[in-house]
Amino acid sequence: SRLRGLRNTVGGIFAVDKSAEYIKKIVDVRGEIESLQISFETLAGKTKGDKLFGDIKEFATSTPMMMNDLAKGAQTLFNIEAERVMPILHQIGDISMGDSQKFNSLVLAFAQMSSTGKLMGQDLLQMINAGFNPLVVIAEKTGKSISALKGEMSDGKISVEMVADAFASATGEGGKFHGMLERQSKGMKGAVSNLEGAWQDAMNAMG
Repeated sequence: SRLRGLRNTVGGIFAVDKSAEYIKKIVDVRGEIESLQISFETLAGKTKGDKLFGDIKEFATSTPMMMNDLAKGAQTLFNIEAERVMPILHQIGDISMGDSQKFNSLVLAFAQMSSTGKLMGQDLLQMINAGFNPLVVIAEKTGKSISALKGEMSDGKISVEMVADAFASATGEGGKFHGMLERQSKGMKGAVSNLEGAWQDAMNAMG
């Protein structure tokens, strides 16, 4: 009966084929989000999974990031403790400046590095290609040269913790990327992205 009521409401605005297309879109959005939510509950347990998924939805509607990218990013990072996933996603979002391709590339590199327990050349190259070189931040903090740090990386001495700290420093107060997503969200592109996120959330609620 609710779908019939929705059909009648939408039918007053769109042609019959467009109203059917609109309702199908609502069902598709709901189905996709429900599938993501189930995967989070399976991977992290219902309580932690529901909280993480709720945080991702809220983050998507208040920043230029889209929920699908954030959800898939969180799934990629599930070898990391659930409590650390959102802070890392926020840091990567700031560094990527809301760019979906750079965001996905940084998430993958971070996940690969976390799996091996150290920074390796291919992961570093992937991060650099996405616009961030953690060795630069580590060099600033330690006073060591980039070439010296690359030597340590070859010896397996650049740990996950050192790189994670570089991400945190770059996006923390005083860091080059601090508050980047918030600033991006105030521009036209960010406002449109926020609207898209809010609209997707509304379609999910209707579904």
